[in-house]
Amino acid sequence: MVTGGLEQFVAALYESGILPAAEIQAFFDSLAEQECPASAEDLAGQMIRRGMLTPFQARALIDGKARGLVLGSYVVLDRLGKGGMGRLFRCMHRQMKRVVALKVLPPSSMKSQHSVERFQREVEAMARLSHPNIVTAFDAGEDKGLRFLAMEYVDGSNLGSLIADRGPLPVPTAVEYVLQAAQGLEYAHWHGMVHRDVKPENLILDWRGIVKVLDLGIVGLVAGLSEPGSGDSVETSERRVAYGTPDYMAPEQSTDSGPLGPACDVYSLGCTLYFLLLGRPVFDGDTAEAKVMAHRFQPAPSLRAARPDVPVALDRLFQQMLAKRPEDRPATMGEVIAELQRCRALLPVADRDTSHSPSIFDDQDAADVHDAATLPLPLPGRGAASGSESSGKQAAGPRRRLARILAGLAVAGVFLLGMALGSWWRDSGHGRLVVDIQGPHVTVRVLDAHGDIVVDCPSATGRLGFTLPAGFYRLIVRSSETERLNEDINLAPSQSVVIQSPSEGARNASL
Repeated sequence: MVTGGLEQFVAALYESGILPAAEIQAFFDSLAEQECPASAEDLAGQMIRRGMLTPFQARALIDGKARGLVLGSYVVLDRLGKGGMGRLFRCMHRQMKRVVALKVLPPSSMKSQHSVERFQREVEAMARLSHPNIVTAFDAGEDKGLRFLAMEYVDGSNLGSLIADRGPLPVPTAVEYVLQAAQGLEYAHWHGMVHRDVKPENLILDWRGIVKVLDLGIVGLVAGLSEPGSGDSVETSERRVAYGTPDYMAPEQSTDSGPLGPACDVYSLGCTLYFLLLGRPVFDGDTAEAKVMAHRFQPAPSLRAARPDVPVALDRLFQQMLAKRPEDRPATMGEVIAELQRCRALLPVADRDTSHSPSIFDDQDAADVHDAATLPLPLPGRGAASGSESSGKQAAGPRRRLARILAGLAVAGVFLLGMALGSWWRDSGHGRLVVDIQGPHVTVRVLDAHGDIVVDCPSATGRLGFTLPAGFYRLIVRSSETERLNEDINLAPSQSVVIQSPSEGARNASL
Protein backbone atom coordinates (compact mmCIF):
# COMPACT_ATOMS: atom_id res chain seq x y z
CA MET A 1 0.00 0.00 0.00
CA VAL A 2 1.36 3.42 -0.98
CA THR A 3 1.58 5.81 1.95
CA GLY A 4 3.45 8.84 3.23
CA GLY A 5 5.15 11.17 0.81
CA LEU A 6 3.86 9.50 -2.35
CA GLU A 7 0.25 9.61 -1.18
CA GLN A 8 0.62 13.26 -0.22
CA PHE A 9 2.19 14.03 -3.60
CA VAL A 10 -0.71 12.44 -5.49
CA ALA A 11 -3.24 14.31 -3.35
CA ALA A 12 -1.39 17.58 -3.95
CA LEU A 13 -1.26 16.85 -7.69
CA TYR A 14 -5.05 16.50 -7.89
CA GLU A 15 -5.59 19.47 -5.60
CA SER A 16 -3.30 21.80 -7.54
CA GLY A 17 -5.38 21.78 -10.72
CA ILE A 18 -2.25 21.71 -12.91
CA LEU A 19 -3.60 18.77 -14.90
CA PRO A 20 -7.15 17.51 -15.51
CA ALA A 21 -8.06 14.62 -13.23
CA ALA A 22 -8.76 12.42 -16.26
CA GLU A 23 -5.25 13.02 -17.64
CA ILE A 24 -3.68 12.15 -14.29
CA GLN A 25 -5.70 8.93 -14.08
CA ALA A 26 -4.81 8.03 -17.68
CA PHE A 27 -1.14 8.42 -16.79
CA PHE A 28 -1.45 6.09 -13.81
CA ASP A 29 -3.36 3.55 -15.90
CA SER A 30 -0.59 3.56 -18.51
CA LEU A 31 2.14 2.59 -16.04
CA ALA A 32 3.45 -0.94 -16.25
CA GLU A 33 3.96 -2.86 -13.01
CA GLN A 34 7.70 -2.27 -13.02
CA GLU A 35 7.13 1.46 -13.59
CA CYS A 36 4.99 2.00 -10.51
CA PRO A 37 6.75 4.65 -8.41
CA ALA A 38 8.02 3.83 -4.95
CA SER A 39 8.26 7.43 -3.79
CA ALA A 40 7.07 10.92 -4.54
CA GLU A 41 10.46 11.66 -6.11
CA ASP A 42 10.13 8.66 -8.46
CA LEU A 43 6.66 9.72 -9.54
CA ALA A 44 7.74 13.33 -10.02
CA GLY A 45 10.71 12.23 -12.12
CA GLN A 46 8.50 10.13 -14.39
CA MET A 47 6.04 12.97 -14.91
CA ILE A 48 8.87 15.40 -15.68
CA ARG A 49 10.34 13.03 -18.25
CA ARG A 50 6.94 12.71 -19.91
CA GLY A 51 6.54 16.48 -20.02
CA MET A 52 3.53 16.52 -17.71
CA LEU A 53 5.23 18.58 -14.98
CA THR A 54 8.04 21.09 -14.90
CA PRO A 55 10.81 20.64 -12.31
CA PHE A 56 9.48 23.67 -10.42
CA GLN A 57 5.97 22.23 -10.25
CA ALA A 58 7.31 18.89 -9.09
CA ARG A 59 9.40 20.50 -6.37
CA ALA A 60 6.43 22.53 -5.15
CA LEU A 61 4.19 19.44 -4.99
CA ILE A 62 6.81 17.44 -3.10
CA ASP A 63 7.10 20.30 -0.62
CA GLY A 64 3.32 20.36 -0.19
CA LYS A 65 2.93 23.78 -1.83
CA ALA A 66 0.16 23.00 -4.31
CA ARG A 67 -1.75 26.20 -3.53
CA GLY A 68 -1.00 28.90 -6.03
CA LEU A 69 0.29 26.68 -8.85
CA VAL A 70 -2.85 27.73 -10.74
CA LEU A 71 -3.94 31.36 -10.56
CA GLY A 72 -7.08 32.17 -12.50
CA SER A 73 -6.47 31.03 -16.07
CA TYR A 74 -2.70 30.70 -15.55
CA VAL A 75 -0.65 27.61 -14.71
CA VAL A 76 2.63 28.42 -12.96
CA LEU A 77 5.59 26.80 -14.73
CA ASP A 78 8.67 28.28 -13.05
CA ARG A 79 9.83 31.00 -10.69
CA LEU A 80 11.66 33.93 -12.30
CA GLY A 81 12.60 35.97 -9.23
CA LYS A 82 11.52 38.87 -7.06
CA GLY A 83 10.66 42.33 -8.37
CA GLY A 84 10.16 45.66 -6.74
CA MET A 85 6.57 44.89 -5.83
CA GLY A 86 6.26 41.12 -5.82
CA ARG A 87 7.38 37.76 -7.12
CA LEU A 88 7.70 36.86 -10.79
CA PHE A 89 6.70 33.52 -12.29
CA ARG A 90 6.69 32.05 -15.78
CA CYS A 91 3.15 30.87 -16.49
CA MET A 92 0.97 29.62 -19.30
CA HIS A 93 -2.56 30.72 -20.07
CA ARG A 94 -4.69 27.57 -20.16
CA GLN A 95 -6.82 28.44 -23.17
CA MET A 96 -4.48 30.63 -25.23
CA LYS A 97 -1.33 28.56 -24.51
CA ARG A 98 0.52 31.86 -24.18
CA VAL A 99 3.58 31.94 -21.94
CA VAL A 100 3.65 35.06 -19.76
CA ALA A 101 5.57 36.56 -16.88
CA LEU A 102 3.16 36.75 -13.94
CA LYS A 103 3.83 39.30 -11.22
CA VAL A 104 2.21 38.33 -7.94
CA LEU A 105 1.78 40.72 -5.05
CA PRO A 106 2.80 38.96 -1.80
CA PRO A 107 -0.14 38.21 0.52
CA SER A 108 1.58 40.16 3.32
CA SER A 109 1.57 43.25 1.12
CA MET A 110 -2.18 43.03 0.72
CA LYS A 111 -2.51 44.29 4.27
CA SER A 112 -1.16 47.67 3.22
CA GLN A 113 -3.74 49.84 1.52
CA HIS A 114 -0.93 51.84 -0.06
CA SER A 115 0.51 48.70 -1.73
CA VAL A 116 -2.90 47.61 -3.02
CA GLU A 117 -3.61 51.05 -4.43
CA ARG A 118 -0.18 51.21 -6.01
CA PHE A 119 -0.70 47.80 -7.62
CA GLN A 120 -4.01 48.98 -9.05
CA ARG A 121 -2.32 52.08 -10.47
CA GLU A 122 0.31 49.87 -12.04
CA VAL A 123 -2.35 47.76 -13.75
CA GLU A 124 -4.13 50.80 -15.14
CA ALA A 125 -0.87 52.43 -16.20
CA MET A 126 0.51 49.42 -18.05
CA ALA A 127 -2.80 48.83 -19.80
CA ARG A 128 -2.25 52.12 -21.64
CA LEU A 129 1.18 51.14 -22.95
CA SER A 130 1.86 49.44 -26.27
CA HIS A 131 5.40 49.97 -27.52
CA PRO A 132 8.11 47.61 -28.85
CA ASN A 133 10.59 48.88 -26.24
CA ILE A 134 8.27 48.33 -23.25
CA VAL A 135 7.20 44.99 -21.82
CA THR A 136 3.51 44.52 -22.70
CA ALA A 137 0.84 43.94 -20.05
CA PHE A 138 -1.78 41.35 -21.06
CA ASP A 139 -4.04 40.81 -18.08
CA ALA A 140 -4.63 41.40 -14.38
CA GLY A 141 -6.71 39.59 -11.81
CA GLU A 142 -7.16 38.21 -8.33
CA ASP A 143 -7.40 34.58 -7.26
CA LYS A 144 -7.00 32.76 -3.95
CA GLY A 145 -6.45 36.09 -2.26
CA LEU A 146 -3.53 36.95 -4.56
CA ARG A 147 -3.40 39.85 -7.00
CA PHE A 148 -1.42 39.33 -10.18
CA LEU A 149 -0.41 41.05 -13.40
CA ALA A 150 0.30 39.03 -16.57
CA MET A 151 3.01 40.53 -18.74
CA GLU A 152 4.97 39.67 -21.86
CA TYR A 153 7.58 36.98 -21.20
CA VAL A 154 10.85 38.14 -22.74
CA ASP A 155 13.45 35.51 -23.58
CA GLY A 156 16.71 37.33 -23.05
CA SER A 157 19.19 38.82 -20.62
CA ASN A 158 19.14 42.10 -18.74
CA LEU A 159 21.92 44.54 -19.54
CA GLY A 160 23.39 44.25 -16.06
CA SER A 161 23.96 40.53 -16.58
CA LEU A 162 25.26 41.18 -20.08
CA ILE A 163 27.98 43.50 -18.77
CA ALA A 164 28.84 41.06 -15.96
CA ASP A 165 29.35 38.32 -18.57
CA ARG A 166 31.15 40.29 -21.29
CA GLY A 167 32.42 43.52 -19.83
CA PRO A 168 31.91 47.06 -21.22
CA LEU A 169 30.21 47.35 -24.59
CA PRO A 170 31.54 48.93 -27.78
CA VAL A 171 30.37 52.53 -28.06
CA PRO A 172 27.97 51.93 -30.98
CA THR A 173 26.31 49.03 -29.17
CA ALA A 174 25.87 50.99 -25.95
CA VAL A 175 24.41 53.94 -27.86
CA GLU A 176 21.97 51.64 -29.67
CA TYR A 177 20.75 50.01 -26.46
CA VAL A 178 20.33 53.32 -24.62
CA LEU A 179 18.55 54.80 -27.64
CA GLN A 180 16.01 51.97 -27.65
CA ALA A 181 15.44 52.36 -23.91
CA ALA A 182 14.96 56.10 -24.37
CA GLN A 183 12.30 55.47 -27.01
CA GLY A 184 10.36 53.23 -24.64
CA LEU A 185 10.68 55.73 -21.78
CA GLU A 186 9.60 58.62 -24.01
CA TYR A 187 6.42 56.71 -24.81
CA ALA A 188 5.79 56.13 -21.10
CA HIS A 189 6.33 59.82 -20.40
CA TRP A 190 3.79 60.70 -23.08
CA HIS A 191 1.29 58.64 -21.08
CA GLY A 192 2.04 60.50 -17.89
CA MET A 193 4.32 57.92 -16.28
CA VAL A 194 7.82 58.14 -14.86
CA HIS A 195 9.75 54.94 -14.25
CA ARG A 196 11.93 56.17 -11.36
CA ASP A 197 14.20 53.11 -11.35
CA VAL A 198 15.90 53.04 -14.76
CA LYS A 199 19.00 50.85 -14.55
CA PRO A 200 20.70 48.08 -16.56
CA GLU A 201 18.84 45.36 -14.63
CA ASN A 202 15.52 46.87 -15.73
CA LEU A 203 16.45 46.82 -19.41
CA ILE A 204 16.26 43.41 -21.05
CA LEU A 205 17.76 42.49 -24.41
CA ASP A 206 15.83 39.83 -26.28
CA TRP A 207 17.24 37.39 -28.82
CA ARG A 208 16.34 39.75 -31.69
CA GLY A 209 18.46 42.57 -30.27
CA ILE A 210 15.48 44.60 -29.02
CA VAL A 211 15.79 46.35 -25.66
CA LYS A 212 12.64 46.45 -23.51
CA VAL A 213 11.98 48.46 -20.36
CA LEU A 214 11.09 46.25 -17.41
CA ASP A 215 9.65 46.66 -13.93
CA LEU A 216 6.99 49.23 -14.36
CA GLY A 217 5.83 47.99 -10.96
CA ILE A 218 7.63 50.95 -9.46
CA VAL A 219 6.36 53.41 -11.99
CA GLY A 220 5.42 56.80 -10.53
CA LEU A 221 2.17 58.31 -11.74
CA VAL A 222 3.16 61.94 -11.50
CA ALA A 223 0.76 64.58 -10.22
CA GLY A 224 0.20 67.16 -12.89
CA LEU A 225 0.74 64.57 -15.63
CA SER A 226 -1.54 61.61 -14.91
CA GLU A 227 -3.27 62.52 -11.67
CA PRO A 228 -3.90 66.27 -11.67
CA GLY A 229 -5.29 67.57 -8.42
CA SER A 230 -4.67 64.33 -6.55
CA GLY A 231 -3.23 66.24 -3.62
CA ASP A 232 -0.35 63.74 -3.32
CA SER A 233 2.20 65.40 -5.54
CA VAL A 234 4.99 65.51 -2.97
CA GLU A 235 6.34 62.30 -1.47
CA THR A 236 8.70 61.81 1.42
CA SER A 237 12.35 61.19 0.62
CA GLU A 238 12.09 57.79 2.36
CA ARG A 239 9.40 56.64 -0.05
CA ARG A 240 11.27 58.10 -3.05
CA VAL A 241 14.47 56.21 -2.17
CA ALA A 242 12.47 52.99 -1.80
CA TYR A 243 11.47 53.35 -5.46
CA GLY A 244 15.01 53.84 -6.77
CA THR A 245 18.49 52.30 -6.83
CA PRO A 246 21.30 54.38 -5.28
CA ASP A 247 23.77 53.79 -8.13
CA TYR A 248 21.35 55.35 -10.65
CA MET A 249 19.23 57.72 -8.57
CA ALA A 250 18.71 61.34 -9.60
CA PRO A 251 19.60 63.92 -6.91
CA GLU A 252 16.03 65.15 -6.54
CA GLN A 253 14.84 61.61 -5.89
CA SER A 254 16.46 61.61 -2.44
CA THR A 255 14.98 64.93 -1.36
CA ASP A 256 11.53 66.34 -0.65
CA SER A 257 12.01 69.25 -3.05
CA GLY A 258 8.94 68.64 -5.20
CA PRO A 259 7.20 66.25 -7.59
CA LEU A 260 9.35 63.98 -9.72
CA GLY A 261 9.18 64.34 -13.48
CA PRO A 262 10.68 62.70 -16.56
CA ALA A 263 14.01 64.41 -15.78
CA CYS A 264 14.78 61.76 -13.15
CA ASP A 265 14.58 59.06 -15.85
CA VAL A 266 16.89 61.14 -18.05
CA TYR A 267 19.44 61.20 -15.23
CA SER A 268 19.18 57.46 -14.52
CA LEU A 269 19.48 56.63 -18.21
CA GLY A 270 22.69 58.69 -18.33
CA CYS A 271 24.04 56.65 -15.42
CA THR A 272 23.07 53.50 -17.33
CA LEU A 273 25.01 54.70 -20.39
CA TYR A 274 28.08 55.15 -18.20
CA PHE A 275 27.72 51.63 -16.80
CA LEU A 276 27.39 50.08 -20.27
CA LEU A 277 30.56 51.84 -21.43
CA LEU A 278 32.70 51.49 -18.29
CA GLY A 279 31.28 48.44 -16.55
CA ARG A 280 30.94 50.27 -13.22
CA PRO A 281 28.60 52.82 -11.62
CA VAL A 282 29.23 56.54 -12.03
CA PHE A 283 30.07 57.07 -8.36
CA ASP A 284 31.72 54.81 -5.80
CA GLY A 285 30.40 54.42 -2.29
CA ASP A 286 30.50 51.89 0.51
CA THR A 287 26.92 52.57 1.55
CA ALA A 288 23.67 53.54 -0.13
CA GLU A 289 23.77 56.87 1.67
CA ALA A 290 27.27 57.61 0.37
CA LYS A 291 26.16 56.91 -3.20
CA VAL A 292 23.07 59.08 -2.85
CA MET A 293 25.18 61.96 -1.53
CA ALA A 294 27.66 61.55 -4.40
CA HIS A 295 24.84 61.93 -6.92
CA ARG A 296 23.74 65.09 -5.15
CA PHE A 297 27.10 66.81 -4.81
CA GLN A 298 29.92 65.22 -6.85
CA PRO A 299 30.40 66.40 -10.46
CA ALA A 300 29.84 63.87 -13.20
CA PRO A 301 33.06 62.29 -14.54
CA SER A 302 34.12 62.46 -18.17
CA LEU A 303 33.35 59.51 -20.41
CA ARG A 304 36.22 60.35 -22.74
CA ALA A 305 38.73 60.32 -19.89
CA ALA A 306 38.11 56.59 -19.49
CA ARG A 307 36.96 55.78 -23.05
CA PRO A 308 38.81 57.90 -25.64
CA ASP A 309 36.70 56.28 -28.38
CA VAL A 310 33.61 58.07 -27.07
CA PRO A 311 32.67 60.98 -29.40
CA VAL A 312 32.81 64.46 -27.89
CA ALA A 313 29.10 64.89 -28.62
CA LEU A 314 28.22 61.77 -26.64
CA ASP A 315 30.31 62.88 -23.65
CA ARG A 316 28.62 66.27 -23.79
CA LEU A 317 25.17 64.65 -23.81
CA PHE A 318 26.16 62.47 -20.86
CA GLN A 319 27.22 65.53 -18.87
CA GLN A 320 23.90 67.20 -19.65
CA MET A 321 21.89 64.13 -18.63
CA LEU A 322 23.69 64.07 -15.26
CA ALA A 323 23.16 67.74 -14.44
CA LYS A 324 22.33 68.14 -10.75
CA ARG A 325 19.28 70.33 -11.36
CA PRO A 326 16.44 68.79 -13.41
CA GLU A 327 15.95 72.02 -15.38
CA ASP A 328 19.56 71.83 -16.62
CA ARG A 329 19.06 68.41 -18.23
CA PRO A 330 17.51 67.79 -21.66
CA ALA A 331 13.92 68.95 -21.30
CA THR A 332 12.39 65.74 -22.65
CA MET A 333 13.43 62.22 -23.49
CA GLY A 334 12.76 63.20 -27.10
CA GLU A 335 15.73 65.58 -26.94
CA VAL A 336 17.88 62.75 -25.60
CA ILE A 337 16.76 60.54 -28.50
CA ALA A 338 17.62 63.23 -31.06
CA GLU A 339 21.12 63.67 -29.59
CA LEU A 340 21.73 59.92 -29.42
CA GLN A 341 20.75 59.60 -33.07
CA ARG A 342 23.22 62.34 -33.97
CA CYS A 343 25.93 60.60 -31.98
CA ARG A 344 25.17 57.30 -33.67
CA ALA A 345 25.65 58.97 -37.05
CA LEU A 346 29.21 59.89 -36.01
CA LEU A 347 30.19 56.28 -35.37
CA PRO A 348 31.78 54.04 -38.00
CA VAL A 349 29.19 52.02 -39.85
CA ALA A 350 31.22 48.83 -39.56
CA ASP A 351 31.21 49.10 -35.76
CA ARG A 352 27.50 49.48 -35.26
CA ASP A 353 25.41 47.09 -33.27
CA THR A 354 25.23 44.29 -35.84
CA SER A 355 28.97 43.63 -35.63
CA HIS A 356 29.03 43.62 -31.84
CA SER A 357 25.56 42.36 -30.99
CA PRO A 358 25.39 39.35 -28.66
CA SER A 359 25.69 36.12 -30.60
CA ILE A 360 24.55 32.66 -29.61
CA PHE A 361 28.09 31.50 -30.44
CA ASP A 362 29.79 33.94 -28.05
CA ASP A 363 31.17 32.95 -24.64
CA GLN A 364 30.69 29.22 -25.03
CA ASP A 365 32.65 28.69 -21.82
CA ALA A 366 30.78 31.30 -19.81
CA ALA A 367 28.74 30.35 -16.76
CA ASP A 368 25.23 29.16 -17.46
CA VAL A 369 22.55 31.83 -17.61
CA HIS A 370 19.22 30.23 -16.81
CA ASP A 371 15.84 31.52 -17.74
CA ALA A 372 12.56 29.99 -16.80
CA ALA A 373 12.47 27.80 -19.90
CA THR A 374 15.67 25.98 -18.93
CA LEU A 375 15.95 26.46 -15.16
CA PRO A 376 16.98 23.07 -13.74
CA LEU A 377 15.45 22.23 -10.38
CA PRO A 378 16.88 18.78 -9.56
CA LEU A 379 14.92 16.53 -7.27
CA PRO A 380 16.49 15.11 -4.09
CA GLY A 381 19.18 12.60 -4.87
CA ARG A 382 19.89 14.03 -8.32
CA GLY A 383 22.35 16.67 -7.23
CA ALA A 384 20.98 20.18 -6.92
CA ALA A 385 22.90 22.80 -8.84
CA SER A 386 24.93 25.11 -6.64
CA GLY A 387 27.93 27.36 -6.68
CA SER A 388 30.14 24.36 -5.85
CA GLU A 389 28.73 22.03 -8.47
CA SER A 390 31.06 19.74 -10.35
CA SER A 391 32.84 20.84 -13.49
CA GLY A 392 30.90 18.26 -15.47
CA LYS A 393 27.60 19.83 -14.49
CA GLN A 394 28.94 23.31 -15.21
CA ALA A 395 29.95 22.26 -18.68
CA ALA A 396 26.33 21.48 -19.49
CA GLY A 397 25.32 25.10 -18.96
CA PRO A 398 26.35 26.58 -22.33
CA ARG A 399 24.69 23.62 -24.05
CA ARG A 400 21.35 24.44 -22.46
CA ARG A 401 21.73 28.13 -23.23
CA LEU A 402 22.51 27.44 -26.91
CA ALA A 403 19.58 25.04 -27.17
CA ARG A 404 17.24 27.62 -25.63
CA ILE A 405 18.25 30.34 -28.07
CA LEU A 406 17.86 28.09 -31.09
CA ALA A 407 14.48 26.94 -29.77
CA GLY A 408 13.38 30.55 -29.60
CA LEU A 409 14.39 31.08 -33.20
CA ALA A 410 12.41 28.06 -34.32
CA VAL A 411 9.24 29.00 -32.46
CA ALA A 412 9.43 32.54 -33.81
CA GLY A 413 9.35 31.17 -37.33
CA VAL A 414 12.99 31.89 -38.17
CA PHE A 415 13.78 28.61 -39.86
CA LEU A 416 16.93 29.71 -41.66
CA LEU A 417 19.19 27.86 -39.24
CA GLY A 418 20.92 25.98 -41.98
CA MET A 419 21.94 29.20 -43.71
CA ALA A 420 22.79 30.99 -40.48
CA LEU A 421 24.89 28.20 -39.05
CA GLY A 422 26.44 27.00 -42.27
CA SER A 423 28.55 23.97 -41.44
CA TRP A 424 29.36 25.17 -37.91
CA TRP A 425 27.32 22.51 -36.16
CA ARG A 426 28.91 19.75 -38.25
CA ASP A 427 32.38 20.69 -37.03
CA SER A 428 31.71 21.50 -33.38
CA GLY A 429 30.51 18.26 -31.80
CA HIS A 430 26.85 19.18 -32.32
CA GLY A 431 24.02 17.45 -34.09
CA ARG A 432 20.70 18.69 -35.41
CA LEU A 433 17.25 17.57 -34.29
CA VAL A 434 14.37 18.37 -36.61
CA VAL A 435 10.81 17.84 -35.42
CA ASP A 436 8.04 17.85 -38.01
CA ILE A 437 4.73 18.62 -36.31
CA GLN A 438 1.62 17.59 -38.18
CA GLY A 439 -1.62 19.21 -37.08
CA PRO A 440 -2.49 21.88 -34.52
CA HIS A 441 -0.26 23.41 -31.87
CA VAL A 442 1.42 21.02 -29.45
CA THR A 443 3.96 21.21 -26.62
CA VAL A 444 7.47 20.10 -27.58
CA ARG A 445 10.04 19.39 -24.89
CA VAL A 446 13.55 17.99 -25.09
CA LEU A 447 15.22 16.69 -21.92
CA ASP A 448 18.92 15.97 -21.59
CA ALA A 449 20.51 12.92 -19.96
CA HIS A 450 20.21 14.60 -16.54
CA GLY A 451 16.46 15.03 -16.97
CA ASP A 452 16.79 18.81 -17.34
CA ILE A 453 14.57 20.57 -19.89
CA VAL A 454 16.77 22.04 -22.64
CA VAL A 455 14.00 22.88 -25.10
CA ASP A 456 10.51 23.98 -24.06
CA CYS A 457 8.15 25.04 -26.86
CA PRO A 458 4.68 25.37 -25.33
CA SER A 459 2.83 26.06 -28.59
CA ALA A 460 4.64 24.59 -31.60
CA THR A 461 3.52 23.67 -35.09
CA GLY A 462 5.18 23.03 -38.44
CA ARG A 463 8.86 22.15 -38.84
CA LEU A 464 11.21 22.98 -35.96
CA GLY A 465 15.01 22.71 -36.01
CA PHE A 466 17.30 22.58 -32.96
CA THR A 467 21.09 22.38 -32.92
CA LEU A 468 22.20 20.49 -29.79
CA PRO A 469 25.45 19.12 -28.37
CA ALA A 470 25.90 15.44 -29.15
CA GLY A 471 24.41 13.18 -26.49
CA PHE A 472 21.32 11.39 -25.25
CA TYR A 473 17.97 13.20 -25.21
CA ARG A 474 14.30 12.46 -24.69
CA LEU A 475 11.80 14.10 -27.05
CA ILE A 476 8.26 14.60 -25.76
CA VAL A 477 5.39 15.87 -27.90
CA ARG A 478 2.05 16.44 -26.19
CA SER A 479 -1.27 17.79 -27.33
CA SER A 480 -3.83 19.15 -24.89
CA GLU A 481 -5.49 15.73 -24.76
CA THR A 482 -2.72 13.17 -24.91
CA GLU A 483 0.97 12.40 -25.23
CA ARG A 484 1.71 11.99 -28.93
CA LEU A 485 5.37 11.06 -28.77
CA ASN A 486 7.90 10.06 -26.09
CA GLU A 487 11.13 8.92 -27.69
CA ASP A 488 14.79 8.55 -26.68
CA ILE A 489 17.31 9.97 -29.13
CA ASN A 490 21.06 9.41 -29.35
CA LEU A 491 22.30 12.44 -31.26
CA ALA A 492 25.79 11.91 -32.68
CA PRO A 493 28.18 14.68 -33.75
CA SER A 494 27.40 16.05 -37.22
CA GLN A 495 24.23 13.92 -37.37
CA SER A 496 20.82 15.21 -38.38
CA VAL A 497 17.84 13.37 -36.91
CA VAL A 498 14.37 14.04 -38.31
CA ILE A 499 11.35 13.12 -36.19
CA GLN A 500 7.92 12.95 -37.78
CA SER A 501 5.13 13.56 -35.26
CA PRO A 502 1.82 13.01 -37.08
CA SER A 503 -1.53 12.90 -35.38
CA GLU A 504 -1.11 9.18 -34.84
CA GLY A 505 2.19 7.35 -34.51
CA ALA A 506 5.68 8.61 -35.11
CA ARG A 507 8.46 7.96 -37.57
CA ASN A 508 12.16 8.55 -37.09
CA ALA A 509 14.56 8.83 -39.97
CA SER A 510 18.27 9.54 -39.63
CA LEU A 511 20.17 11.26 -42.41
